[in-house]
Amino acid sequence: MVGLNNKKIGFIVDSSSNLKDGQFDDVKVLPLGVTIQNGSDIKSFKDGIDFHENDLTNALNNASTQIKTSQAAMPDMFKIAQEMCSKYDQVFVFPIHKNLSGNINSWKIVKDDFPNLNVVMTCDIGYSFAWTIEEVKNFLKTNEASEAIVQKFVDEQVIPHRVGFLLVEDLEQLKKGGRVSGIKAVIAKLFKIKPVILFDQNGLTNFDKVKDYAGLFAILDKHIAEKYNNQKIVKAIVFVPYGDDETKNKYLEEYKNHYGHIPYNLVNFPTVVVSHTGLKHVAIYVKLQ
Repeated sequence: MVGLNNKKIGFIVDSSSNLKDGQFDDVKVLPLGVTIQNGSDIKSFKDGIDFHENDLTNALNNASTQIKTSQAAMPDMFKIAQEMCSKYDQVFVFPIHKNLSGNINSWKIVKDDFPNLNVVMTCDIGYSFAWTIEEVKNFLKTNEASEAIVQKFVDEQVIPHRVGFLLVEDLEQLKKGGRVSGIKAVIAKLFKIKPVILFDQNGLTNFDKVKDYAGLFAILDKHIAEKYNNQKIVKAIVFVPYGDDETKNKYLEEYKNHYGHIPYNLVNFPTVVVSHTGLKHVAIYVKLQ
């Protein structure tokens, strides 16, 4: 894009955004790492390059398979920085939240070699990175493209108007990764309790438990009333599981019953997130007025 003073401005996100290279003008996607271990057989992949949703589904359906995700390789980060910084006057990197990954620290190391590279922290997950890029693009049409100015805009005008909740229907993958105990997983399955995880400026936080999708939307409404002064929801992202049309349709029907008047993007969760949550999950992420 061309911003103030005819500066060419580009953006870098990683594959936790679930965006694809070429999907949006001036946006480059950096693949994160995925490691699949089955016994002594260990293979490493680049998310979105040689590892896709079908590969993840196959891995998750194999009980003996261990899945790990990792930051992008430093050489890949330097390479993409070189490519973008040579094409654009200013380049803005939106990394994964600092409480979910150390990726931001790696980008700060890369930044030392590229004066026109800017690292800005957001509270985005999955497709919401596309929202932030759009808002920052509009902002930079009339404002100077500097790291401090854009970070201030994101802190004051973007983050306070974003919040989301993730509902995990099957705790097996979380148990497998050591994120919940086996006892909790058994109890949740026995009593059909689904944990709800808050996603906001603090990253992911265990929040509540529900038994159905209506309960998830009730939690969102209550949280907006109490923490966001009843701000109006203007648009949403509805995250649904890949390849599970039954869950997708039930969840989408409940969303329409509750928020039928609110426009939404219907998308899958990024593979690097699903590798931790498992295939049985849904989520809602909203922009507030």
